[in-house]
Amino acid sequence: MSTSWISRGVIFISLFMLVSVIHIILNEFVHYTGGLTNILSVLGIIFGIGTMVYTGALLSASKGIPFWRSGIMPILFMFSALATGLYAVVVFVHFFGTELRAVAKVVALFASGLLLGELLVIIFMLHAAYRLPESRESAVTVMKKGSFIIGDLLLGLLVPLVLMLFVAFGNAGANTGIMMAISGILALIGGLLLRHMILSAGMITTMYASGFEFKLQNKPEPKAPIGMVPPGNI
Repeated sequence: MSTSWISRGVIFISLFMLVSVIHIILNEFVHYTGGLTNILSVLGIIFGIGTMVYTGALLSASKGIPFWRSGIMPILFMFSALATGLYAVVVFVHFFGTELRAVAKVVALFASGLLLGELLVIIFMLHAAYRLPESRESAVTVMKKGSFIIGDLLLGLLVPLVLMLFVAFGNAGANTGIMMAISGILALIGGLLLRHMILSAGMITTMYASGFEFKLQNKPEPKAPIGMVPPGNI
């Protein structure tokens, strides 16, 4: 556990699931209202945060991949996990639960803050990666991808942000639920594309290591000699 982020992640996820199941049983089936539920809630928050950031911490500990080797990765994964988790609840409640209109403005304001924070972290991460020679190629490749510009930034972040800001400060009226649902679906797709972008960018082979830049040379390979070769030339 002291050396592997994979083992730490397994522990975080396992404890989070265990605490969540006990909390649900006490609330929904036993109807227990004592102080134990508060303790379980605090533990659930702690293990939940560990579950959110451990993937980013795992990537940042990859010494051989410069694009992943950044302290911003855990923060980015935490913002992304909070945003996609909230939007998953919004979409589920809209299609299978009760009306969200009573708390729509508060939820929309909180969701907007998470999306704005995620957007700022992404910009900071790409800027920091571009400044380093060993990760510049990955950063440039990401910023040129249409799936990132259109799929993640535009449809996955900016459009949901505009919709949620309109719900929070505008007058959506009867369209509040559908606007929040559309925003949630787009944000979930954006979160998936963001993770794909991070993983695929890290797979780009770096040509810069230990301060030395390597360049590929397209030189023709020497042809093997034909016939008898004098002994002195072997």
